[in-house]
Amino acid sequence: MKVYVFLLHLLCVKFITLLALCGASSATAIEKITAPTESLNGKKTIISQSAEDLVLEPPVARTPRPPSANDLRFPEELVPPFEPFGSPQISPPDEFEVAPEAPEQPQPDPEDPKPISTELQPSDPDSVSPISTTLPLNGATITHRTQWELEPGVNFGTDRSTNPNINALVRLHGQVREGIQDNVLIQDQRASYLQLRTFRREREVTTTTIEPVTALGIQLQLSLTGACVFPGLSSDQFCTFTPGLVTDLDSLEPATLFPTRFFVTSSIGDVVSPEDIELTRQPGFQGGLEPPIGLDLTFPNTGTTFGSSQSETTEIRRQEDFREYPVGIFSQVRQVVKANDREAVLGRTIRGLAIVAPNDNFLSSTLWHPAAWLLPDAVPRLEGGENPPNRNINRNLFTAANNTRLPTNSYTVYQGGLGRARSLELDEIRTQRDVPWGHFNSVWVGLSPVVRRSITESSALRLTGDDPTSQVGPIGAEGGGLDALEDVDINLPVVIASPDEIFQVDPTDILNFYTQVYVTAFEQDGEQTQVRRFTELTNYVPHISFSGNFTGAEDVFRYYTGLITSSDLKAYVGADYTRETPSGWRFQFAGIGYTNPDPDYFSSIEANVRKRTQLSRDFTLTFGAGLNYAIDRDTNIDQFVINNDASAVSLNAQANFRDFDFGVVGVVGDVLPNSRESSVTLTTRWQMHPYARLFAYYSPLNKNLSFSRVGAGVNLRLGRQPNHPSLNFLWSNNRYDIGLDSGGNSLTTQDHTFSVVVRFGAPANPFQAGHQAIPRQHQDMLEQLEESDPSQEESVDF
Repeated sequence: MKVYVFLLHLLCVKFITLLALCGASSATAIEKITAPTESLNGKKTIISQSAEDLVLEPPVARTPRPPSANDLRFPEELVPPFEPFGSPQISPPDEFEVAPEAPEQPQPDPEDPKPISTELQPSDPDSVSPISTTLPLNGATITHRTQWELEPGVNFGTDRSTNPNINALVRLHGQVREGIQDNVLIQDQRASYLQLRTFRREREVTTTTIEPVTALGIQLQLSLTGACVFPGLSSDQFCTFTPGLVTDLDSLEPATLFPTRFFVTSSIGDVVSPEDIELTRQPGFQGGLEPPIGLDLTFPNTGTTFGSSQSETTEIRRQEDFREYPVGIFSQVRQVVKANDREAVLGRTIRGLAIVAPNDNFLSSTLWHPAAWLLPDAVPRLEGGENPPNRNINRNLFTAANNTRLPTNSYTVYQGGLGRARSLELDEIRTQRDVPWGHFNSVWVGLSPVVRRSITESSALRLTGDDPTSQVGPIGAEGGGLDALEDVDINLPVVIASPDEIFQVDPTDILNFYTQVYVTAFEQDGEQTQVRRFTELTNYVPHISFSGNFTGAEDVFRYYTGLITSSDLKAYVGADYTRETPSGWRFQFAGIGYTNPDPDYFSSIEANVRKRTQLSRDFTLTFGAGLNYAIDRDTNIDQFVINNDASAVSLNAQANFRDFDFGVVGVVGDVLPNSRESSVTLTTRWQMHPYARLFAYYSPLNKNLSFSRVGAGVNLRLGRQPNHPSLNFLWSNNRYDIGLDSGGNSLTTQDHTFSVVVRFGAPANPFQAGHQAIPRQHQDMLEQLEESDPSQEESVDF
């Protein structure tokens, strides 16, 4: 059966891939193609780049590096972004540099219409602009110049396990070849990489509450002896008319202290010695000599009340444990860029092998890997023209390729995509919006995490004192007579069952009877311990996704659909739109719908608006509002309903003055169904030195059950470039509200968590070629924390 499922998945992937490749290859270019020759300040500008000389900012999509699964991050609800969901990259440069003249190329002979052709030759890495080679790869952003990157770290805390983690990448081979064939400029980039990452396999949160209680207990004692009336015995002998039954106090059930075993010391009809008869007639309950006779039953717990003579305070403990494992990933990358005199096309192919173990779906997920080598390369087709190729390649082509929606925290097995954009005619462009759109379609096949959650509970009652704190009794009576019960009007015979037979006895015939009946009530100090274990177990399952986008100079429209092959198949479809205007407005809208939603994959609607105002050269104000409506997020885990709301309406503002930022973020509760509670958070950041930055936050108001009250971090660098050695240290103080104890008291606990991450790599700036410094749009850990989503929670806390 598994083989048939695999073949079906493979056919689906091939079909979707062919549709995407054919659709992108045959897509007609957008007709609106112009390019300005003058900027607002009157200087001559170029809003494009050639294949050899690219001088603008790199079209790196905002694909932040997924942290290790247990990376310590500032709480998402406390440091919400101005954008409630991740946004694609728009290319909104305020100024453009003049592109240097490209090396002179052979010109066609007017009398010879034969197109220009040269063989593809290896290029000098320093002569190839990283703009045309930048792409995301399993959480890393690389170019053809990237050699290696290493990011080890450790997370620890007062009430959590210590977990080292590592993110590493090394290039095994790489080459860029360039040339012109039939008046088509071609750039062919090929490389192979090896990555080592860590993933969180299991997270376990254990919450223990210990309540002081007073256990109410009871002891029942009963015996009845008299002259024997049983067959085979003489009336001169004494017998017991009750069984001998004694509680085994070593067999108490831990949760209730209810006895689970009793000792049978005698049976009805057993002969009692004269010495035992004499002993039972003494004051108080007497069980006689060995073996005891009569019932002597003790029940230490018939109910509890909160508090004891020792304490009125409940003790609470919370422990969080992580289990992490390494993931090895081998990837082959090929990207082909072609340009003629009218337009440019791009084809991107990634094939990977990701070993994720332990994994419950290891076999089925591994069977997907051969598909990566059976699916075709995404090599675009482009016919040459009569004229030489136009080297003013529209950079929206590269931006669109990097705007592909890739599943988060996932590993690529195959990605194939094709894009197209009209090249620029500089004398026709008047504004940024005149720059043609870039279009890109992509099929992605890989492994995505699916989390299985479970909750278990246990309780135990332990007596903390050896003696009762108070006792009532024994209350009862004893007595008898030498004669039979002649004066008692008893018309109902007594049925006595002995081990051998059952017979009837007339109570009036029992001579010399004697009975003991006592009841004792007592109280003892105890502790009621309740333990709740919340477990998240992560498995990686095959995932197919199709994504496309239209990227312009000021706006981006993306659309996507896919299938996650978990036990409950999850199909989804969604789209988002982002627009950023030159006047400082930014608008974002997104919607996605899932079948079989769960706490991680659920339908939602998101929207955001932001306005940035430059009041002076050194002072900027930004105001924003965001909405995230989680439509069908599942909050049921086993038989429990978890308060893990994801909807939120947020308002925020930020002031930037030189090297100092100050912001305030507010979440308005009870506006949307299943909304987060109201909160207010103050944030600040200080670039105290070009190589040192401080960040801190404080939440003076927060009505959520679990949140972080205060936190801080520092980022230290040994240089300005992205891969210069850097150190990130983060600390946060987190508060957890467990609920109420039996006495109605609020139960809260707090912990301190820390993270230390070191990063370095080579070259120092893989986004720089020659003297053309291209700033890398890269987020370090602190920036990721500041731009995390307040309306999303990755886990449930107890």
